[in-house]
Amino acid sequence: MKNINIAVLLFFALIAIPVSPARAQFYVFADGDMTGEPAPELTTECVRMENSGLWGSKATWTEQDMAQYRDGSMAIVYFWATWCPNCGDYLKNLNDSQAKFAEEGIKIMPVNIGDPKKQVENYLKKHNIGMDIFLDAKGELESAYQVYGVPTFYFISSNGKITAVRHRLPDDYHTLLKDQSTTDQ
Repeated sequence: MKNINIAVLLFFALIAIPVSPARAQFYVFADGDMTGEPAPELTTECVRMENSGLWGSKATWTEQDMAQYRDGSMAIVYFWATWCPNCGDYLKNLNDSQAKFAEEGIKIMPVNIGDPKKQVENYLKKHNIGMDIFLDAKGELESAYQVYGVPTFYFISSNGKITAVRHRLPDDYHTLLKDQSTTDQ
């Protein structure tokens, strides 16, 4: 009987612990299906790491409106966190492929969720990431996009609608954007 009481107590203790949806990488991916919905476009902090020569990288923080940043282009909104190893791999690949995406008319919009500013800066310096990174410290974007787990990629058509949601960057990413953006307009 004592073992049953301990098991019941342990069960309720585990379900009572609050878990941020973005931390659900180790639980279940239960994304809300936002396909076809307008992409949430909020204003949030954005950092760009710039090489300062002898002094290393310098972080420049600004407030950035996501709709203005996207400026009618197709976009991949990528939710990630510093503690997620797969996220780091994808972020490095996105960083290294910036020119290719720009040629295709695709804006890459990485959104860090839940990490403090200084931790994001240090991560970007350490991994030599030189692209704009949106910061979602309060979870507003995470909530608006219904993110449950990282990494998560949202594919946004040129008219601002979500065309697909994936937990990896597929080889046919351009098809996920272009096919829908031509039929949605």
